[in-house]
Amino acid sequence: MISVIVFTKDRPMQLDAYLESLMHYSKLNERQISIIYKENKKINYKKVIEKYSNCNWIYEDNFYEDLIKAIALSEEYIVFGCDDVVFKNSLPIEYAESLLKNSKEIFGFSFRLGKNIKPIPNSVLRIGQHMEWEWAGVTEAHYNYPWELDCTLYRKGDIQNILNSFDGKMTL
Repeated sequence: MISVIVFTKDRPMQLDAYLESLMHYSKLNERQISIIYKENKKINYKKVIEKYSNCNWIYEDNFYEDLIKAIALSEEYIVFGCDDVVFKNSLPIEYAESLLKNSKEIFGFSFRLGKNIKPIPNSVLRIGQHMEWEWAGVTEAHYNYPWELDCTLYRKGDIQNILNSFDGKMTL
């Protein structure tokens, strides 16, 4: 029920490390991963594409349309990722999925934020294995924005609703 959409541009070595560590520290497999990539004439992804041939490779031609395509191919829950991340611990993917499934008020589950990221907002509620906070009232840098692309799990429907509000007019 989980898919990963990874963004990469001209960094095949970093992407290789991302994919290797992601699959090592999670129960995910290549078929659950879509990669939106862009390369130049000097740097290409040929070796990485061969190594991870079961991933869904989408060459970036029009970012918005390519993103919509990757989302359409995805399962009910989506983790966004960027090629400059290397995982070093197990990801509680099933736990995060169950939280989003059973708690509609939770927008996303960040695999990168935790007790190790300081300062921790005073308003954080510690609940079992995870931390929960109302992001709109937080001033601490890492905790005050909900829509980020570095390893956060979201509901596919929420992502589609946000992107549909742009009507294809997205500027990056």
